[in-house]
Amino acid sequence: MKLKGRAWITSDKFQIVRIESELVSPIKPIQLLSEHQIVEYGPVLFQRKNIELWLPKTAEIYFDFRRHRYYRRHSFDHYMLFGVDSAEKRKEPKAFAPDSKTNPLPN
Repeated sequence: MKLKGRAWITSDKFQIVRIESELVSPIKPIQLLSEHQIVEYGPVLFQRKNIELWLPKTAEIYFDFRRHRYYRRHSFDHYMLFGVDSAEKRKEPKAFAPDSKTNPLPN
């Protein structure tokens, strides 16, 4: 699937504001004649952790598939941030001398 597109990026912080992509040529075996996508991004503040992330605000898609034209628009809000912490706790095995009677090594 070959796509062409463009991106709008802020000049101060290099954040992606908008991405557009379009199908270069139809995919005749599956009857996909055209497809165009637009995704707009914006800052989302998570006050609990005082973190700001740039995430999708809206996404639109237009496509012509099997002689039907479709349009879908999605709006994104009510983001939830969660994190998972992990810590590794391990104990190194105790080393025994080869002549030790408590843990003899096999020959």
